[in-house]
Amino acid sequence: MQHFFLDTLLLSSPILEMVHISQEDFENGWTMFKKYMDKGFSFTDCVSFTVMEQMSIKEVLTFDEHFRQMSFVSLPF
Repeated sequence: MQHFFLDTLLLSSPILEMVHISQEDFENGWTMFKKYMDKGFSFTDCVSFTVMEQMSIKEVLTFDEHFRQMSFVSLPF
């Protein structure tokens, strides 16, 4: 029941947008992942970084320090 509520809340939120990545996004994320292997970024981080840059998103709600390392503003901090 908890999961249903959370899923419904997130998917119907007017302030969230679900973004499906393209093959190009995947490849750009993979390139970044290989480039920054020494930073400990996950592949998911790297795809997120590339998509956020494309969409001009500068702020992210996360506790993941990697986003700050890539110059995103990490909220709620």
